Amino acid sequence: MTIRKCVTLASMLFISPATFATNLLDIVHTAEVKNSRFAALRVERAIANQAPDIARASLLPQIVLTASTSTANLQQDPIKFAPGVPAVGGDTAYDSTEWGGRVVQPLFNWGAFQQYQVAKIQRSYEQALADAKAQDLYFNIADAYFNVLRAQDSLSIAKSRLASLAKRLEEAQAKYASGFVSQVDILEQESQRDAAASQVLTAEDQLNSQRETLSALVGEPTTELATLRTDIPVLLPTPNSVDAWGKLAIEQNPNLLASLLGIEQSKASKSALKAEYLPQINFFASYSDRNLKGSDSAAVALNSGTTDVVGVEARWEIFSGGATHARVKRAGLQTNLALQNHESDAKIIENQARALFQTAKTDAYRIKAKQRSLSSSELAYRAIEAGYSAGTHSIVDVMSSETKVNTARVELATARYDYVMNCFRLYQIIGLLNESAITRINGWLVAN
Repeated sequence: MTIRKCVTLASMLFISPATFATNLLDIVHTAEVKNSRFAALRVERAIANQAPDIARASLLPQIVLTASTSTANLQQDPIKFAPGVPAVGGDTAYDSTEWGGRVVQPLFNWGAFQQYQVAKIQRSYEQALADAKAQDLYFNIADAYFNVLRAQDSLSIAKSRLASLAKRLEEAQAKYASGFVSQVDILEQESQRDAAASQVLTAEDQLNSQRETLSALVGEPTTELATLRTDIPVLLPTPNSVDAWGKLAIEQNPNLLASLLGIEQSKASKSALKAEYLPQINFFASYSDRNLKGSDSAAVALNSGTTDVVGVEARWEIFSGGATHARVKRAGLQTNLALQNHESDAKIIENQARALFQTAKTDAYRIKAKQRSLSSSELAYRAIEAGYSAGTHSIVDVMSSETKVNTARVELATARYDYVMNCFRLYQIIGLLNESAITRINGWLVAN
């Protein structure tokens, strides 16, 4: 191996950590493990899964075992049946041991069956709410991630401007010593340099704040982040129809899906309440074994033994003071309320989806416009800088042109980040902000 190859390999080893910069997908996976909100969502889903099992129990056999032991004192008036026959009764004490069991199997319980249907809808409802919360978490993490990148770009531009102004000030001071520039030019450049230094401090503070926000969402401090490529695919949303996006939002938005399930749950609850007008019929079987000891009384002895009972029992509540009627009426009103709220929410979300579609389209055009603006500003800056060297432009012209270049850079970066985040918002409002969507946008990132 040649010395040059050794040096090249060593350089790659020292540079390699940057190629492992944490990207958005890594951040999301870490947050799913470390963020307690994701853990809470997993618990909420597990709790929701228990509701149908609890409700189904009312339709399955109920088995009860009982056992008891006691000491009793029996006081009876003596009864003499015939002369010469010992009297029955009197005072006696005995020990009682008893055990038994009872099995009940519902044969007809329409209310319990409807409550089971309610529980299944409730599970789906809570799962839909959990999906909506998960998408909120994914969006917040993505927003915090790209806010860090925004802050990094702002700091980089601010530092670049400060370095440029400091270098230009040194050149102007040298020219001032030779009498080629006035003191006014020096003061103007010092003012610009100091303002740029203040902007760097502000940008550093903003970057630290955004990093703390991201770390709190992830659940641990974040390392070097992969940055947004300069050549991200800036495409118009597909389908390219505002009506189509509004329809998708109505059909797939998890909050609206939860709202529809809430309506179905309310209807099923009303049916369960109506079932109180119907009888309940159960099959039952019981067995008991009673053993009484410690007494010679015939009355006590006759109460010992086993009992087997098998039968069908019915319970029908004919009138409960009007409570059932009132509860059914209230359930109907609650269903109507849920329906009205759903229609209102659907209109709001549809309008949001339509507005986001238009904004995303505008972002795509805006990025191209900002790219052209930056190119023009850079060309103008180079021309004015050449003019300054030739003596046809003043330092004020140069600094003004340089400010326009930096402004164009900031505006282009802002447009690119706005486009990315509005893509996330579109995914979220149609219920598709999941790992697949995050993976797609994660492909727009590159390690520094």
